[in-house]
Amino acid sequence: MACKKCGKKETIKAHLIPKVFCREIQVGKMHAAGVINSNKFTPTQSGIFDKQILCAKCDGELGELENYAAKTFRIIRTNYVNDADGIKKIPSRDPDLIFRFAAGILWKYSIAAENLGKIDLEEFSEDIKKYAYGEIARPSFFDGLFTWLRIYKGVSDIFAYRAPFPIKLEGVNAFRFLLGGMLFIIKVDANPFKPSPLSGTFFCNSSELNFSIAPAQFFEEYTDAKKLAFEVGSLSNFLDKNG
Repeated sequence: MACKKCGKKETIKAHLIPKVFCREIQVGKMHAAGVINSNKFTPTQSGIFDKQILCAKCDGELGELENYAAKTFRIIRTNYVNDADGIKKIPSRDPDLIFRFAAGILWKYSIAAENLGKIDLEEFSEDIKKYAYGEIARPSFFDGLFTWLRIYKGVSDIFAYRAPFPIKLEGVNAFRFLLGGMLFIIKVDANPFKPSPLSGTFFCNSSELNFSIAPAQFFEEYTDAKKLAFEVGSLSNFLDKNG
């Protein structure tokens, strides 16, 4: 199978949910647990991957962005763990690399298999790919923000990851995903986001890397994960069998 980026080389086992983020929610030797289109947990020790999308070189270029993002998120969770909720600024980290990381995650899911959570970027796909690989500047239709979903002040634990899925925000098309404890809301739409208290963290308004901290308990990423783990009871059963 030819690489969907360069079209020249054979594809490898390319991670959709990067391995670096899956490992962050492992406990000891227990596997991370992934949920795809169901309430069932499946072993994902090294993450969710597609064998038919990218060659080693093209996957590796996006992997560099993913590693940069993972390191940035660890810095945030360490240095801001005792801060109050609200908008923050992290110095000495390149915002464009984080924005390109988000573009890369979306583009990989747009070329993934249907059963792995494929999304549709419509006519924006080519420019998102080019931006992810640093071939063009950030397109105006590509905007967004990220928020650290912190369980409690003083606690930096990560509770889950979540693959991208489409949403609408006041008529604007966007995608939502969670990695490294950070919830990304990414606009893929020619129409702008409406002004909000978080406007200062939008990519288009950020010469530095801005983000916000919010209580995880107010977000479905946390409440749904908690429900699956404790109310359904399947997570504890899964870990007992696969630990």
